[in-house]
Amino acid sequence: MFQKDGYAVLTRKAGVKIAIPLELRMDVLGTSLADVIAKCRSTGIVSKYLIHHIRPNVNAPKGGAIKLKTITEKVKVARELADITNDAAPTFHEIRNLSKRPTWNRGPSTRRHS
Repeated sequence: MFQKDGYAVLTRKAGVKIAIPLELRMDVLGTSLADVIAKCRSTGIVSKYLIHHIRPNVNAPKGGAIKLKTITEKVKVARELADITNDAAPTFHEIRNLSKRPTWNRGPSTRRHS
């Protein structure tokens, strides 16, 4: 990912580039994409991943990607700590999908970037 002309530009499969406006806000959280990126980079660790290890461990170096399985497990622990343990408790993937709605309902502008 890199930033250009007020957009976060990500390269996806087959080399397709997607540009997402940095000013895109999620009012429910009172934050913008630029705020989130700044917070992720505030670790002072140079990494190609926004969400990355800040300390090395046996399985990953400092700055390395955090595995999706790890995020899923941590969300499960957070749900348990919040006493959300019934069968209707949302999975990480459901939470991730639902988090798009407040933004998508506002009609974010994304464009292919050349």
